[in-house]
Amino acid sequence: MINEFTIMGKVSKTPEKRSTSSGKSYVNLKVWTSNGKDESGEYRDPDHHDIQIWGKAAETAAKWLKQGDWVIVNGSLKSGKYEDKDGKTVYTYRPHAHRWQFGPKVESAGDIL
Repeated sequence: MINEFTIMGKVSKTPEKRSTSSGKSYVNLKVWTSNGKDESGEYRDPDHHDIQIWGKAAETAAKWLKQGDWVIVNGSLKSGKYEDKDGKTVYTYRPHAHRWQFGPKVESAGDIL
């Protein structure tokens, strides 16, 4: 079985380092991606991804990544569940990054999309 993702997009908000009560570092990285262009040449609505990065990779991301940077993120999906206020079970899936790197340096999104 394979549980892996790769996303290349733009950082939509500069990540801030946070820590758990036990001292483990993490950031919530927000990345938007394009769904290409439609028949008329207009960009389709972007997708926004909330990705968690942990440990040393999180510390480095908080130090170097800024809003507007292109980034490539690799990781896996983590599942979870909780009960909502009506007692209904809600299942969640969240991307967790294992590694990231700066994306290409380009003048505009059109250069690579």
